[in-house]
Amino acid sequence: MKKWLIVIVLLFPFLATGQNTRAMNLFNKGKTAFDLKDYKKAERFFQKSAYVYASDITQYYLGKTKLILGDTCDACNGMKFAGIWKNAELKNLYFTDCVLYDTIYYTAKQYYCVVTTWSCSGEKEVEFFERSSTTGSDMMVFLINDSAIQNLLYCSQDFNIEKYLDEKPSWRVVSELPEFLGGEMAMMDFLAKNMHYPVYARDHNIQGIVHVRFVILKDGSVSHVRVTNGVGGGLDEEAVRVVKAMPDWIPGKAAGKPVNMIYNIPIRFILQ
Repeated sequence: MKKWLIVIVLLFPFLATGQNTRAMNLFNKGKTAFDLKDYKKAERFFQKSAYVYASDITQYYLGKTKLILGDTCDACNGMKFAGIWKNAELKNLYFTDCVLYDTIYYTAKQYYCVVTTWSCSGEKEVEFFERSSTTGSDMMVFLINDSAIQNLLYCSQDFNIEKYLDEKPSWRVVSELPEFLGGEMAMMDFLAKNMHYPVYARDHNIQGIVHVRFVILKDGSVSHVRVTNGVGGGLDEEAVRVVKAMPDWIPGKAAGKPVNMIYNIPIRFILQ
C-alpha cells in the first residue's frame, strides 16, 4: 500500500504571551519537593507551573509525579496532551508507562499483528501486517469482518489469518488513488472550516505539524485514525477529531475494484 502525503496549513490569529518567570519559580519549588519525595506538594507546584507555561521539563516531572502517586490516567492523558513527541524523555516515559505494545507472530505464516493497549482505559487496537520480502516494508492487511478480533482468535500463534483476510495487497497494483469528494482543495477547505484551535494551545503558543495516518476503506469511509507524530496542547486530538468527521471518500482501486488504502496528512497549525 503506497502512502501519500498532503500538507495542510491552517492559520490562526495569536496574541503572544511569552514565558513567565513565575512558571520557572513554581517549577523550582516543585522540583525541590520532588527531590524530597514530597510528591503531593510537588504535584501542586508542577500543575501551577504547567498552567502558566507548559514547558517540556515541567510536563515530564508532572507526569512522573502523577505516576508515582498512582494517578496513571491523569498522568498519561496529561503527557499525551502536552505532546509526547517533542521531548525524548517525555516520549519514553509515556510509552513505558502508558502504552503497551505486543506483537504476535503467527506460526509458519508471513503475517503478524500488533496489539496496542492503553494502560489507562484498557482500550486495545489491533493491526495486522504482511511481511514483505521484496519492498522491505511490511504492509497492513485487513480482515473481512471483525469476528476474529471480537472472539480474540488473533491472540493465538496458530490463528489462521488467511481465512479472514479481506485482500492481499502484495497481489495488486493500485490503479486509482482514493480521493476526497471535490479533490484536494475541497479537503483543505473542509479541514479549515471545521478545525478549531484549542484554547490551551492558543494561550500557550503551541504550534507545529500533526501527522495523522488513517485508512480509506473500500466503501470510502475513514477508519484507523491515529496520530503518528504530534505536538500536544490539544492539537493532536483536534486533528484526529476533524479527520474522523470527514465525509466518505471515493475509494482507491486496484484492477478496477475498490481497495483499502493508507493515507497520511501532515497538518500544520500556525498562530499569527
